[in-house]
Amino acid sequence: MSCVGIRVRVALIVATAVTIATAGSALDAGTPPPCDVTLTSPLAVSLSGQLADIVIDDSCQHIYTTNKSGNQVAVFSLQTGKLETPIAVGSLPAGLDLSPDGATIYVANSGGNNISVVDTAQEAEAQKIPVPTGFLNDTPFSVAVSNTGVVFFSTTFSGSGFGGRLLQLDPATSVVSQRTDFWFYGTNTELTLLRASADRSTIGIVAGDISSGPVFKYSAATDVFSKEKDLNTFVDDVALDATGTTLVVDPGTFVLDSTLSLAGTIVGGGRGVAVDRAGTIGYRVRDGKIDVLDLTTFLATGSLAIGDTVNTTSYGFGVGRLAISRDGSLLSVITDHGFSIVSTNSTVPQPSATRTPSQPCPCGPRPTITPTPTATATPHRAPETFNSGARLCQATLASVARTYSTAEQRLMQKCFDRILKDVAARRGTSASARTCDRLLNPDRIDSALSRTREEAESAIRVHCKDVSPEEIDSPCLDTAVSISETGACVLRESARNVERTIAATYQNACGLLDAVGLTAAFSGVCGP
Repeated sequence: MSCVGIRVRVALIVATAVTIATAGSALDAGTPPPCDVTLTSPLAVSLSGQLADIVIDDSCQHIYTTNKSGNQVAVFSLQTGKLETPIAVGSLPAGLDLSPDGATIYVANSGGNNISVVDTAQEAEAQKIPVPTGFLNDTPFSVAVSNTGVVFFSTTFSGSGFGGRLLQLDPATSVVSQRTDFWFYGTNTELTLLRASADRSTIGIVAGDISSGPVFKYSAATDVFSKEKDLNTFVDDVALDATGTTLVVDPGTFVLDSTLSLAGTIVGGGRGVAVDRAGTIGYRVRDGKIDVLDLTTFLATGSLAIGDTVNTTSYGFGVGRLAISRDGSLLSVITDHGFSIVSTNSTVPQPSATRTPSQPCPCGPRPTITPTPTATATPHRAPETFNSGARLCQATLASVARTYSTAEQRLMQKCFDRILKDVAARRGTSASARTCDRLLNPDRIDSALSRTREEAESAIRVHCKDVSPEEIDSPCLDTAVSISETGACVLRESARNVERTIAATYQNACGLLDAVGLTAAFSGVCGP
């Protein structure tokens, strides 16, 4: 369905402090006309159940989101502003994507070995296409459709590691086959996500739950996958511009160019990303709002209200997932209570560093502090005096600290979520204890956390082998006599920060640890 000749009719209800800004650059010949939609922004749509993935169709008529709790695809009309009758699909629907003509939705049913094919005109499932099972009984997870019509999807499984596969579906024949030319003979992790560019010429792929943070691109024109690009941290979401020349990957908010080279990093991190057609403006979900990102200066320039709470703590699909309309005027994000629709034209700018007289500091006047010089103080060495080995070592310490803390927080979230699910189902915590032990027990050399720490310590040994603590001014621990002690201190401080965050995030976090016998291992959660 075409929108040719239709003008934007987005009615915004915003506070006087909000400035209106255009999203994206001038339209080019290949850019679709603006959406013809009238709504208040943000518009929170209440929808019960566990929502997994969300898309806005190219004609800007509907928003579709998978609801795992009801085994349905929820349908929201952007013209009427109302939810329509949901579409019954397979078991535990996760990812979904539309065909280039918008006539078909492909749904990855993660609770079964099949893909649902939905007729959008009839708003009904037309067929289920069986997916041959792998050796770990993997099931469909994430879907992206290329402009050739070929449907690519990843699979997931119970556990972690390389047990999933990257498969393709030929919609003309309903034949499913494995793409052995992808990564390790067509295998992937259990949290591998696919996203198509706006013109569907390119598909971005990120492999989650692996510390190397692999990213790939698929070109429909050549039918070829790129080589692996490692970001060396856990990632789980990717978004592309119109043609796949700019990619944004989160968490970490990495901006990559057409060759997957790192163009820049935007501080703050987040969960759920989107990119406008021009590749100059990006969006990420963070701290209950949507950050507006300048992808040329690599700065967050403002924020958009969501209208609901967004607890972006889970990996894979779910709360925090973000979709953008083809013209870039609308965003839709999965929230804690459904989803919200947000106009990109309503931007709250970042506060200025200079406070105006009309905005007095609420905390009272700032005291003047006069530093007391210390006669015996030794000035810190200027950055330019560090040799190349010291610079590499310091960069390594910073990198492994980030990777280790990200991994620990993710693993603790997995453990806690499993405990809460078992308690809610009145199953007790014995199964949770086994899971948490496998994930977090530092006394088990094969636990996920122990393996991550060993990777971090190994990186420090390799990149800091010829550096002494004195050469880098002994960060973290002044009394360190070896770089191993310095590294251990850096990792320990990173872990404490994570534990404080977990304690502030989960109600009775200490009690959750106690339920699985890991209180002593994470004293920072139960400490003051």
